[in-house]
Amino acid sequence: MKKQLLIAVLVLWVGYSYSSYYFGSSNNAVNNAYSWSMDNILPDYYNLAVNGVYYTYTPIKNREDAMKVYVQNENPNGGYIFKETDDWSGKSGGIPIRKVIGLEYIPRELWGDGSIEIEGTGSIKDAQVVYSYRYEDGCATPLDNPTCPGYSDAVLDLLPDTTITEIYDALEDENINREETEVDNKKEEQEQEDVKEDDRLERALAINEETLELGNSIAQNQMLDSMNNAIQMNNYYIKTIDGGVYKETVTLKDSNLPDNKYSAILNLSEDIKHNKMVNLQYEGNKL
Repeated sequence: MKKQLLIAVLVLWVGYSYSSYYFGSSNNAVNNAYSWSMDNILPDYYNLAVNGVYYTYTPIKNREDAMKVYVQNENPNGGYIFKETDDWSGKSGGIPIRKVIGLEYIPRELWGDGSIEIEGTGSIKDAQVVYSYRYEDGCATPLDNPTCPGYSDAVLDLLPDTTITEIYDALEDENINREETEVDNKKEEQEQEDVKEDDRLERALAINEETLELGNSIAQNQMLDSMNNAIQMNNYYIKTIDGGVYKETVTLKDSNLPDNKYSAILNLSEDIKHNKMVNLQYEGNKL
């Protein structure tokens, strides 16, 4: 009888989705050896899944040298669950790279050891790798939600140990007519498709928004640190201007300047002209 009541409880649960999600991000996973264990990076939360990876570093190399950088995580089942390749061959070093990669909620169990590997001539500095993730409410007790281990047994323990001799079956009640038409079936199928589409869009938006927000926050903090370290105010206070002594280069052959022989003639002509103008004015006043 307990089992029959448990089946009824589970039937009532059909169509209900337990989806109380929380989001978070890890600390910087990179250490001095450029390799790390995910057991020390991702927390042990219920149904945790990774939905994005953000990483940044600065390559140190000469332009003509060939170099590739691999940021990756192994898959415990073989191969890699995540691998990103940056080819720096023919490119100058010293410029930081920042990347945000969105993922489709990959379960924590599939994330093996992570590492940064360098192929060719060169090195990196200031490396950071951060994982964003989503998780659900944990199963502190089996009754937290029906997906928790031991949920069925916990429900049975809560049910009273009574004997029911007769069970009312609504399907056999002659006063109840239950009809299912093709229209109803199609409507139900359409509603299910709409729910699936909404869930798909919600996952896609969560991937982009959560990972981009995380990447922008870390990138801005690092940019501010770089700007503060790069500014040197001494260059604005110390400035030397080239100068010296400029010597006279023009010399005179004779220190005595001769008089201008034409100046007397010019002055005399000016005086004659002036006198004529005065006389003309005087005679005009007499008339």
